[in-house]
Amino acid sequence: MSNDRSWINRRTNPTGYGWTKEYCEGVKYFLKFAERNCEQLNGEISCPCNTCKNRYFKSIADVEFDLFATGFLESYTVWYYHGEGRRSSNEHMNIEHEDVFDQYEMLRAAFGEHYYTNPEDFGDQDHTPEEPNFEASRFYTNLHNLDAPIYPGNTKFTKLTFVMRLVHFKSQNNCSDTSFDELLSLIADVLPEEHTLPSKYCGISRYKDAKEGGSNTIPRKVLRYFPLTTRLQRLYMSARTAEHMKWYKNRVVTEGVLTHPADGEEWKEFDKNYPDFSQDIRNVRLGLATDGFPPYSNGTSGFYSVWPVVIFVYNLPPSMCMKDPYMFMTLLCGVETYDASTKTNFILRAALLWTISDYPGLAMVSGWSTKGKLCCHVCMGEVKAKQLPHSRKSSFYGLHKGFLNKRPRRPTGFTVRRKFARIDFPLPGKLHSKERADGYGVSHNWTHVTSFFDLPYWDTLKYYYMLSFLLTIFT
Repeated sequence: MSNDRSWINRRTNPTGYGWTKEYCEGVKYFLKFAERNCEQLNGEISCPCNTCKNRYFKSIADVEFDLFATGFLESYTVWYYHGEGRRSSNEHMNIEHEDVFDQYEMLRAAFGEHYYTNPEDFGDQDHTPEEPNFEASRFYTNLHNLDAPIYPGNTKFTKLTFVMRLVHFKSQNNCSDTSFDELLSLIADVLPEEHTLPSKYCGISRYKDAKEGGSNTIPRKVLRYFPLTTRLQRLYMSARTAEHMKWYKNRVVTEGVLTHPADGEEWKEFDKNYPDFSQDIRNVRLGLATDGFPPYSNGTSGFYSVWPVVIFVYNLPPSMCMKDPYMFMTLLCGVETYDASTKTNFILRAALLWTISDYPGLAMVSGWSTKGKLCCHVCMGEVKAKQLPHSRKSSFYGLHKGFLNKRPRRPTGFTVRRKFARIDFPLPGKLHSKERADGYGVSHNWTHVTSFFDLPYWDTLKYYYMLSFLLTIFT
């Protein structure tokens, strides 16, 4: 069978009944390929259906059933998890479906294969191959050590693959840290003495030692997050994702057609205002999204909510930047980074271009309350809402005539800064949490000054707050 895997997208007949002949043949070919090439665990392989997404191991028969019942994962066109090697460097790279993570990708980039690079893609920069910087070298060394067998003579598991399977087991079965440590100890007793399995899941207590007497415990961290800088560096330490990070500049652009945020007005204006940043196409443009949700279904959900902050990397192709591996839950970067695709070191910098939230979440990220007569963050008091006499809710119904003579323009960052600079805000902290600035609800709706204005370029952005209409409609 040829390497054409377009059959993945053609599962059912045009009539809607039954499966196509090419899909049936494709599934049979995949199962034979997986059975012949991938390492099986007790006769099971990872299931690439639209529900399992290679996260669960099942028998060949169960995988076949799932592939017909829920369909083949459309983005999984290179079968990494089933023994298929990386494609040759001169083969065409299908950007639209290249989003499968390979845990050995960075090992090959650092110690194995060499990747083709077109110097014209990077202007007049010097691309003499360089040795990785200190941090990158240490990372590659650690990654290389993880490729050693779990104990001498074992050919089935490396330290990396075995630990990944154990952590996956812990996550799927909700194991506590204590029970997981006991499991590690039990496995260590069974393995030969030369094994490299860690003895503990986490060797540091979550709590600090209290300086004074008492039973109160002090957590080491109150805010849980992953550092953003190192995660952006990892995108360049893999040759495959490093190429994708520069795709937005090397793609074919159709004039007048918006196919990527780089075609938008905001992106182009930012490049014009900060040419030193845009000169290196490897610098990163980010988006930030947040929304609140109750984590529990019990009685506490009414007053307790969680607000995860998700970072999007807009350098990547549209088919990748919204996928799980490239959405970072983090809290920023001028740091030396190694680019595995060009074998060079460079100073990585990142810029946040806009935020995405629903309408209630807009109040949190902007500092302008979305409640009351002045809830519109575009008008900012120029058009006031009516208050309905019975429900006491604010409404803009019947006020549309005010837009006929003068259409309100979205205020620039400079305008917004001048407005809140004249306002005396209450002090931060719980003691002042219910206090409001003078004039709140009458001349303005400012509740606080957002920290985004600490960014040196935030004043120059035109569309810094984006609304997610899907979240607004359904919440």
